[in-house]
Amino acid sequence: MRQLTSLLLLLILFFTGPAQAQSPAEIISEAHALFHQASDETNPATAKNLYSQALLRYEQVYRDQPEARLAYNIGNTYYRLGDLGRALVNYRRAEQELAADVNLQHNLALVRSQRQDQFAPNNRKVERFNLHRSLSLKLRTHIFLGLYVAFWLAAVLWYRKRTPLPTWMAAVLLLATLLAFTSVGLDKVQPPAKEGVIVTPEIMARQGDGRNYQAAFASPLHSGTEFVLVQKRDYWLQIELADGRQCWIPSRSAELI
Repeated sequence: MRQLTSLLLLLILFFTGPAQAQSPAEIISEAHALFHQASDETNPATAKNLYSQALLRYEQVYRDQPEARLAYNIGNTYYRLGDLGRALVNYRRAEQELAADVNLQHNLALVRSQRQDQFAPNNRKVERFNLHRSLSLKLRTHIFLGLYVAFWLAAVLWYRKRTPLPTWMAAVLLLATLLAFTSVGLDKVQPPAKEGVIVTPEIMARQGDGRNYQAAFASPLHSGTEFVLVQKRDYWLQIELADGRQCWIPSRSAELI
């Protein structure tokens, strides 16, 4: 009987062949369908299960193809699951290439308004608001290349007397090209500080890299709190909050962008 069963299984495998793996596009399509199904679901438990299934598929593809749109979808899914910290992490990852997306900026503002910790920013940290850091490196590179080509095209036309190019226009193009080049070069010479978000519901920050150190603040930090990474030491991160205060948190309590 056992031999007959084995023979039948072999015959089934022979005629049906091995199951074909799904393509990334098919997996994403499934994730979209599950997400929309969850959005229409009235039962909270069922909706949560559907969102979780969609999240697994989005993250499965994102591990091999870390694209901005996928990070945006993952952020939306975490938000629907009530995880503000991981929603914010993924929105920030998407922002690196989709900074001009109005919907993304709306979602970022929404999550930041709902998190528990609200710190007034340190106005001395003006370098974090520089224009060249407000645009993604990819976009700034494209701007530089466009200006570079425009400058040399204008120079060639001027040299061949094909068009009366004013001197001031050439100077403006040259200056804009140099500024764009400087902006791109700054990220190579002095990369921007790594930033992150606390993703655990709450964590007690410490004055040093260990649980034996005294608490840095009277109350714990909560999910969704953003920070700049100062240094990493073993399993601890020294971080700087928006108001300029520094502390240490376990690395597993946060994700870097």
